[in-house]
Amino acid sequence: MSSVSSWSVRIIVAAILLAVCSCRTAGPVLSESRVKAIKEQVRQVHDKITDAAARADVETMFSYVAENDDAIFINDGKQLLTRKQAYDVYTQRYKGIQKVEYQFSRQDVTVVSPQTVLWIEQGRAEVTTTDGRTFGTSFNQTIVFVLKEEGWKALYTHVSDDNG
Repeated sequence: MSSVSSWSVRIIVAAILLAVCSCRTAGPVLSESRVKAIKEQVRQVHDKITDAAARADVETMFSYVAENDDAIFINDGKQLLTRKQAYDVYTQRYKGIQKVEYQFSRQDVTVVSPQTVLWIEQGRAEVTTTDGRTFGTSFNQTIVFVLKEEGWKALYTHVSDDNG
């Protein structure tokens, strides 16, 4: 390797190292106990949303959804553009549903910041209709939770069917 090429490689490596080192977060690093506490707080909210969904209680489900007029739900490729549109779709979808039983095979929770948590899960939902029919579906879901004045709220949800 020529000395010019060698110096070029060294300069590129130094520039990359400098860039990586300067990309640290501006805020304080969260302690392990703080991360654990945040995960537990968000888990409790997730459990309340899941319990409400299991009872087909859309009103309670949406009490844990942040007020937001941007696109906040994607469901099997369909984008619901506002919180109200999502509420209306879910209200219609849950008509005729008596209960939903959830089994989660995987739940990964990442604390992005003290105010933001990424929740990714896989599971299966068994649905019982008001006339006694049952059906099931496997799913993947991503939720972004944000900390608001009134507590942790779901800001964004993406659900996709995993039956394919």
